[in-house]
Amino acid sequence: MKKFSRLLALPALLFALLFSGGALFAHHGNSAYDETARVPIRGTVTEFIWVNPHSQIYLDVKDSSGKMVNWGVETNSPGILGRAGWTRRSLKAGDMVTIIVCPARNGQPVAYAGSGDPGTKVIFADGRELDFTDKTRSVVSGKVLCEVQQAEYDQRISGDPAKNDLNKNRGKIEKNRISGPPGHGRNNGG
Repeated sequence: MKKFSRLLALPALLFALLFSGGALFAHHGNSAYDETARVPIRGTVTEFIWVNPHSQIYLDVKDSSGKMVNWGVETNSPGILGRAGWTRRSLKAGDMVTIIVCPARNGQPVAYAGSGDPGTKVIFADGRELDFTDKTRSVVSGKVLCEVQQAEYDQRISGDPAKNDLNKNRGKIEKNRISGPPGHGRNNGG
């Protein structure tokens, strides 16, 4: 019986390694991009693809010789973009934009712009801007909502309402609460 279980264990192990190996390499870093550089590229949007795991912006940009080059800009997932105020209709073909990007290290017309790289953003011809800052973080009476939740927790643990000023500020907190998830424990990376 032991010999039979050992014979089954090897194929099971190989099967597990085969199907879990892809997951180990599924998420990649941004090492292909120069994240120390911020370069503006100006052009006309040809396509905006709202898809997981990374949305894509394609635009036609004139290079230094006047030749039209199609750039691909990788950005965040729709979930992260949504929390930054973007929608699937934020960019459309024909929009004239300037995008502040982290360019490819190899000089190819590809780049990254997203929440992990402060300073990257999209600027429309009329001056409007789209950035990648999470807009769902609630600020309540000058405090981030998770700090208020911590105060509520501390009060429940201590049993002493005088330990914090939560009761005095509860009315202000409820009045000023901004709808949306509190952002507690959220990964803002890309």
